[in-house]
This record gives sequence, structure tokens and C-alpha cells, in this order.
Amino acid sequence: VGTYVEAQPRSESFKGSWHAAEVLRVFHGDVLVAYLDLHDPAAGEDPLQEWLRARDVRPEPPADRPEGFPDAVLEKGDRCEFRYEGAWWDVLVQGAEEPAEGGGRLYSVKPVSFNEKHAARGPALRPPWVFKHGEWHWTYNSKTRKVERLGPPRDPPRRVQHSVLPKGTPLLEPEVHEQTERAAAARAPAPPAIDEDGYGPPTAKASSYAEGTERAGADGRTWVVVMNENGASVWSLPGQAGFFIERERRKLQERRDRKRKELRATAAAAAITKGTAAKGGAGRASGRVEEAGGVVSAMDPRPPPPPPPRKVGKAGKQVPPPRAPLGVDHDRALEAVHQVLTRLGEGALDAVAGDMLEPSAESDTGFEGVSAQGGDGAAGRGPYLVSHGARQIGTCQSALRGAQLRALFLACARA
Repeated sequence: VGTYVEAQPRSESFKGSWHAAEVLRVFHGDVLVAYLDLHDPAAGEDPLQEWLRARDVRPEPPADRPEGFPDAVLEKGDRCEFRYEGAWWDVLVQGAEEPAEGGGRLYSVKPVSFNEKHAARGPALRPPWVFKHGEWHWTYNSKTRKVERLGPPRDPPRRVQHSVLPKGTPLLEPEVHEQTERAAAARAPAPPAIDEDGYGPPTAKASSYAEGTERAGADGRTWVVVMNENGASVWSLPGQAGFFIERERRKLQERRDRKRKELRATAAAAAITKGTAAKGGAGRASGRVEEAGGVVSAMDPRPPPPPPPRKVGKAGKQVPPPRAPLGVDHDRALEAVHQVLTRLGEGALDAVAGDMLEPSAESDTGFEGVSAQGGDGAAGRGPYLVSHGARQIGTCQSALRGAQLRALFLACARA
């Protein structure tokens, strides 16, 4: 408070310009300034007061110019700042005329935010200063993006000896600003959570960085990217790679187990509910649960029970056990499949066990009930039509997906 700064007004009429101002007050990180060259129309000749975000206020730029600026530096297309009507405006150099006797080079400049041109000589131009992370930089070449670093301010801020506001002028109250602050806080994203073990790695994915990259985590500690045995990137604290690789493996396994449980529960619930309602009455519910238990077991990732012994025919060939008659309620089974896929997506088909698929030597795809539309199944091109008897179940882009969809349909039909 009580120092000279440069500020960017919020009005679109002053977009891309920096104005000299005095700091009057700081409130919740925002700054109340009074402009030296702008006046409030409603208050006569009193300087204009305005609340600004901290990013729109900066110290006074260095008074010293870089060596050779502007004649030895600026070219057509470069950026600089142009002194006009008491403020410094962000402009692009459109061209330059060689100096005549006794005069400097004459530049043609165009404001970045407005469609107009001005003529300027060297004293009316300065580098496009940028104050970032407490240091001064300037970038003048728009093609090569060359950045010159000057460093932190060398001199302390200039103190105001006599305020630009007349004595007794009331300061602008921040009531509207407080409402804006509360609304912005309500919209702000929640801070990154720290897990139950007290760890908080960076929010960005480790796969976005090269191995060995260090970043600050949500817990304030330094984290580094390491690689596990499968080549996947993992965030780890320095010197503890083995612990965090194993920790990430356990978390991944837990997510997979949870997804499988959701799939089994959804398939069973959909089949039991629809099956009981279709047949009517609660007396058949226990039988439905037993049959649904077989479907759940078939989808369970644990080893399935051993198959029943097969009979041997006269020629010594094994005879497959007779299938239980399938009285398929086509619409009910399709609705159950739809519920499973709607909730879990196409990944639900990945949980279908391999022994549920029905191979067929007569089908061009090698799977029962899966045929290529257009007769291209032998060439491995889709789409593939999935059916049961004369009724269509759906279409898939691969024969394997079609066999998995048909197996899921039959599992829901038998439940």
C-alpha cells in the first residue's frame, strides 16, 4: 500500500494497456488502485478507483533499456510497448523507415487488441515487459520467441509522497468484490486429497512425464517418476520405488476385483429379477437363485468346478452331455443383457469365461451363432451378426466379441 505500480484496467477500451497507478488497499489478495491518468466521470476530476486481481497489477518496469533497443533489435512482426495517451500499449511492429538526417527510425505499429495504426520513434517504444515469478522478462521476437531474462527488480518500489486522491476522498468499498470472491470460491475445484496413508502424489498422470522427472506432490513432498517391470510409469518418493510400485499393483488389482464383482452382481440381479417377474410368483425365486448361481460361477475369475464325466459312444468317441432345454424368453434376456452393458460398458464382455463360448466348425467365424455380414468372416472383417436360432441378438466388430455377447445372452436366459 502506498507505492506506485502499473495496472491493467478491466474495461475492454483499455485492453492490452498498462497505466501508472497508486496502491490504496489490499483485500483478500486483490488490489484497490487509483489511476494517475484516468478520471472517474461520475466524480468530476477525481482519479478513477478500481478493484483489480493481483495478476493485473505489477511493479514499475525497469527504466533502463536493453542495449541496442529499439533500432538494433526490433524487426517487422516483433512485439513492443508504445506510449500513447499516458499509457503503454501492447503493439506489433508493422514496418520501419530508415532515419533521415537528424531523426531516428520511424516505426509503424499496430495495437494487438485494436485495428488501427500509429507512427512512433524510439523514445515512445519500450520492451514488452513481463513480470513473472518475481522476475522481469521480455519477449520481443514473435517468430523465434526469444526470451531475455533481466532478473528481480533492482530497486525497491517507489513510495507515494502525495496521494493522487484529494484529501477526504472515500475509498471504493469492496462489497461487490466480496460477493465475487465467495462465488469464485464456490466454483473452485476441491483441493487434491491426501489418502489414508498420508501420501499425495502430483495430480498429473505419471505417464505424462519421462522416467526420473521430479514434481511437487499434493502433500508438499518431491515425487519422482519410476518404471515398474511392465514399463508403466508410477509416482514414487525418492528411494522408495519398490514400495510404491507394489502399492500401485495392489490398488490396480483391487479396482479389477471390484469391477468383476459389480459385473457378477449386475448380471445376477438383472436375470433373477426379470426371471421371477416373467414367471410370476415368489415360489420359483429359490430355483432362479440356484440357476443364477451357475451363471455367476461361470463368470467368476476363480477356477471353475471340474466338468461332469462324459459318456463314451460305440466308436470310442466322447459324447457331450445333453444340454438342458433352453426355453428362451428372448425379450427378457435381451433386456438383462442391455442392463449389464449399460452399466458396465463393453468391458463386461471381458469377464465372460472362455469355456462359455461355443465353437463351431460349420460357421465361417468358428463360433456358433456368429456370422459375418456380407460373407467376409473368413477374411476377418466385420461387422458380425450375433443370433440365437432365428432371432437376432446384435452385431459386433469382431467374431470374439460376438461369441462373448452370445454367451452373456445365454447366461442371462438360463438364469
